[in-house]
Amino acid sequence: MGALAFTGRLLFALLFLGSGIQKLQTLDFKSGGPVLDVLSPKLDELFANVHSSTGYAVPVHKDHHLYFLIVGVVLEIVGALLFVANWNIGAWALILYTSAITPAVHDFWNSKDDAVKGLEIIMFFKNVALIGALLFYLGSYKRPAREYSSYKLD
Repeated sequence: MGALAFTGRLLFALLFLGSGIQKLQTLDFKSGGPVLDVLSPKLDELFANVHSSTGYAVPVHKDHHLYFLIVGVVLEIVGALLFVANWNIGAWALILYTSAITPAVHDFWNSKDDAVKGLEIIMFFKNVALIGALLFYLGSYKRPAREYSSYKLD
């Protein structure tokens, strides 16, 4: 069962590792690179939607979008590696990353083109399913026996 579980975690994490490494390869620490060119307008639109829906203006300047990208790449790569190593914190990092990026990047409700909207709906719910799979992993995680050794059965 150990090899099967490891293989499953590795295959699952390859989605995040591949994406994170690709972003890292194109990342420019001054301009952000092509990923930030796509992400920045999406973040602006997300923050504008939050402001129009709640009346709360998110205090984020455009210069800070690069920091969001860097934190996202770190969460994606480190979280995937920790998940492969069977550490719960890796699953939590991937949940945090996916939960934060999904409404910003796959905002199908803002799409005017039906083909693009359909694709964004699929990608949005794919990410929701990934979050569900990570929650399932966390819910079914069995602690090693050594963690139970301090409990007394009276």
